[in-house]
Amino acid sequence: MAKLTQLDSVEQVTAVLGGVGAVQDLTQAASSQVVSNWVARGRFAHHAYLVMTKALEELGYSAPPELWGITAPAEPATASSP
Repeated sequence: MAKLTQLDSVEQVTAVLGGVGAVQDLTQAASSQVVSNWVARGRFAHHAYLVMTKALEELGYSAPPELWGITAPAEPATASSP
C-alpha cells in the first residue's frame, strides 16, 4: 500500500475533497454555510470523520483526527530493556 500524503488543515482537506459544495454533498451537511463554518472554525464536525477520511484515503491522503475534534490515541509505551 502506498504511503498517504498527510494533510494538516481543514482548508487543505476541503480543497482536496473538491471544495465546500463537495464536502457538503459528501457529509450531507444541511447547507454550504455549515461547511464554511467548519472551515472558519478550523474543525470539522466529528460525525463526518469516517466518511471524510475514507474519501481522503481513496484519493491518497490522510488527515489527523484532531481536525474533527477527536483525540488520537496515545502511542503505546515501549518497554526498555534492563
